[in-house]
Amino acid sequence: MRESFIEENCIFFLNEEENSHHQHDLFKSYNEIMENRLEEFLKEFSLTPEVLGEALLFASTSENFKEMAILIEKEDDFQYFKQ
Repeated sequence: MRESFIEENCIFFLNEEENSHHQHDLFKSYNEIMENRLEEFLKEFSLTPEVLGEALLFASTSENFKEMAILIEKEDDFQYFKQ
């Protein structure tokens, strides 16, 4: 789902130096999709947001999972999204 969203909308980010209103709208839509997916994940495995937070904190200090934690952290960063 994430990949299809990116493929469908990446054209709106090509060769644009200025941030447009449409780009911000797409970013909001993307964040909603990712939040819904995360909520589904938590429900499916009966996890609480606190448990997820602890797991991400652990991942951020682990050499094996540090890269994944950084990627998850950047999911709500517009400039990262725009790249």
